[in-house]
Amino acid sequence: DEIFVGNTDNYMYCLSRKNGNINWRWRTGGDIVGAPTADLDRVYFLSLDNNLRALARNGGTQRWRRPLDLRPSSAPTLKGNVLLVSGVSPAISTFGTITGQPVNTFQAPTELAAPPHLLTDKAKRYPRIVLTTADGKMIGLQHVLLTMKNYQSRSNPKPTLDLLNNRRVN
Repeated sequence: DEIFVGNTDNYMYCLSRKNGNINWRWRTGGDIVGAPTADLDRVYFLSLDNNLRALARNGGTQRWRRPLDLRPSSAPTLKGNVLLVSGVSPAISTFGTITGQPVNTFQAPTELAAPPHLLTDKAKRYPRIVLTTADGKMIGLQHVLLTMKNYQSRSNPKPTLDLLNNRRVN
């Protein structure tokens, strides 16, 4: 068992749960943003060199790196085989976990004030993304397909809704 920790010294660390020793570390071009997330094979994280990275969970070798068009401000969110990334930008981007391939980009009307929040609609089995914007609005994207398998069949989510005012934004 291991613990993954990013630091302001530009390193991502893998620590042993048993004794706290460093199993491996990976140098980036900027401080690590937020807590890393992991699946069984890879560790995913954002850094202030504006990159999303995947490292092998065992050994820490880089599996892929994706340059971003935004300044990350929070950790990536993992949902199935897709990563949700946001930052200092109105854009929310999704990437596949295997290769880092872009899946989709959603555009909020203004910059975000907080990281996106995922809610799962168990009846329909599609997640909803809830956004809080810098101008104080809460917006929900309904029935967003985040899986690599299905995203091409429906690249545009249902209309964006302003949940506070119960109206359509686009």
